[in-house]
Amino acid sequence: MTKPKPEPIAIEQLPELAAAVIRDDHFPYLATIDGEQLRL
Repeated sequence: MTKPKPEPIAIEQLPELAAAVIRDDHFPYLATIDGEQLRL
């Protein structure tokens, strides 16, 4: 079975798509840093 090829995304759509991902995410995340280690 062949892998599906994703459709290309126009650069003009990126801000709208990124905002939709953040808006639709229902869980708050707190990012911190521990020395050189990022924690999420």
